[in-house]
Amino acid sequence: MGKSIVDFNPHDTDDQRKARHAWLAAVCAKLLPGTSAESPYLPGNFQLDPSKSPETRVWEFGASVVAPADSTQSYIALRVIDATDRVEREDADKREKARLRSQAQLRRIIAEEKERQLAESRARFAEALAFANVGAWQRDLLTGVVTCTNECKSNFGLDLDDELSEARLFEQLIDPLDRAWVRTELDAAIGNHQDYRVEYRIVWPDRSQHWVMVGGRALYNEAGRPTQMLGFVLDITARKQQELDHRQIAGDERLAREQSDRNALAMDHFMAAVSHELRSPVGVILNWTELLQRPGFKSHLPQAAATIQRNARQLALMVDDLLDSGAIVSGKLSFSFAAVELAELIADLVSDLRLQAEHKGWRFITSRMDRCVVQGDAARIKQIVWNLINNAIKFTEAGVIDVSVSAEGDKAVLCVQDSGRGIAADTIDKVFERFEQIKPSASGRVGGLGLGLWLVKTLAERHNGSVEARSEGDGMGAAFFVSLPLTD
Repeated sequence: MGKSIVDFNPHDTDDQRKARHAWLAAVCAKLLPGTSAESPYLPGNFQLDPSKSPETRVWEFGASVVAPADSTQSYIALRVIDATDRVEREDADKREKARLRSQAQLRRIIAEEKERQLAESRARFAEALAFANVGAWQRDLLTGVVTCTNECKSNFGLDLDDELSEARLFEQLIDPLDRAWVRTELDAAIGNHQDYRVEYRIVWPDRSQHWVMVGGRALYNEAGRPTQMLGFVLDITARKQQELDHRQIAGDERLAREQSDRNALAMDHFMAAVSHELRSPVGVILNWTELLQRPGFKSHLPQAAATIQRNARQLALMVDDLLDSGAIVSGKLSFSFAAVELAELIADLVSDLRLQAEHKGWRFITSRMDRCVVQGDAARIKQIVWNLINNAIKFTEAGVIDVSVSAEGDKAVLCVQDSGRGIAADTIDKVFERFEQIKPSASGRVGGLGLGLWLVKTLAERHNGSVEARSEGDGMGAAFFVSLPLTD
């Protein structure tokens, strides 16, 4: 048309024109027939409406060489496209992508910060748990797999590389005496949707016993089925030992008070028994000595002498028991150990008592007399036998008293069995206590100071032996067994 584009659009700036001219000049210099080129976005001012100010638009140019077939001359054809809307859309897309990238980066930064804070919180929490010796654990209720902290393993006595599982916990670590009730408590807590907290004993791999407090809470799925359990474990061995020690001390104090009360009551009974037992023979002796002083009493002299002798002997025996009791308590009772043939010693003693016993209606038998040699004090062993036989005589109004000696393994067993009043089941454990006298169920009083069987038990133990009482109950007789070590 012979006109410049400036004539059509005189509102461009010099820089805008120079940019378009530079692009066009470069294209015209290099463009070959059959090729084309596309320009970058080139801004320009353009006025569509004369009533409005010019506005900046973005243009895209395309150039290609056109050579008509009927002409020897070629032309450069230009295509001009208003790309303003497209550029604005692309810019909007870029801004949106930039915004999204910025938001994603911000979210990443926030997530990293939260992860860092969570890691720091976990580290501080783990440090606090470790400082307090508290271990944390998580158990999968479907597989039984347990994951736990190092402190948890330490509280169970495990090495850090050891595996902890439900099977190992219940089959190896928990004390066998506690496994059943711990399992019951755990199942009840899970089934009732309750927190779980118990204290029980565990056995470390080195076989030492410890106490732990274990607590936890189950997690459930939407169907209400338990899936996981979270909890803690704390080693409370020191506190539990202190608690057990205090309980033991309290129990010992209670037992000591009860024993003191029993001793005081027994002492009262003992003093009453001593007063009565001493008064009776002393009174008899005094009465007979007064009768001997009367004129014309010589015909009763043999009877008086026998009575006085019998009561004096009874007094002597009681005094001996009292002296021996005091010597035992003070640790001053002496022993002279030698080889003693138990059957011979007992046979001699039974022979001395047989006539007296049979005269009063008792029948002595020796059903078994094995040869048994023991290491002991003959006088003290005689004292054991005498007290057992005397006890049988006191509680057997008439009947049979069987004294036997048998060799059983590495023990010599002395048995004194009677057919007398017997011993009730609720009192049989008390017959060997000091100053203890079991009241007979029948009427009538049984004499004695309550020291005989206590002396038997004490003397047997000083010979590294033991004594046991057996009875089927009231009226069924009683048997006392003294076991002493045999000697070569």
